Amino acid sequence: MHVELAAEADGDVLVSFREDEALGLQVVLHGRARDVVLSLADLKRAISMAESEFHRESFYDQGSSEC
Repeated sequence: MHVELAAEADGDVLVSFREDEALGLQVVLHGRARDVVLSLADLKRAISMAESEFHRESFYDQGSSEC
């Protein structure tokens, strides 16, 4: 079983999710030259880190005025 996310304009599949017997849940990014397969758990960890660690430039500008 898998789920696909497609571009609305042309219907090309951009991302799909699948489960592999040995490797577990995976995210497949479909590129023009080749596909890239990521562990869903690794992607979740990366997103969680990005949400807590990365901010807009204005966030840093506000902090620098306090120094």
